[in-house]
Amino acid sequence: MREYNAHHSGVAIVCGGGPTLHSDLEKAQAMRPIATLLGVNFSATLVPEIRHVWTQHLEIVPKIKARYGR
Repeated sequence: MREYNAHHSGVAIVCGGGPTLHSDLEKAQAMRPIATLLGVNFSATLVPEIRHVWTQHLEIVPKIKARYGR
């Protein structure tokens, strides 16, 4: 098991890159407005507020960083 580098307390919302991302995120944030946003793969390129990106595909990390700007 690996740990991720983002430290937070409380609720986290995990965002994927599916077609309902924005509407689902809007609903989740209405229920948990101060939740930390975590992203899977390229979802961080769609939601700039995402603070941490998780992937099992290490070969795409440079592409994610290039698109996300981190």
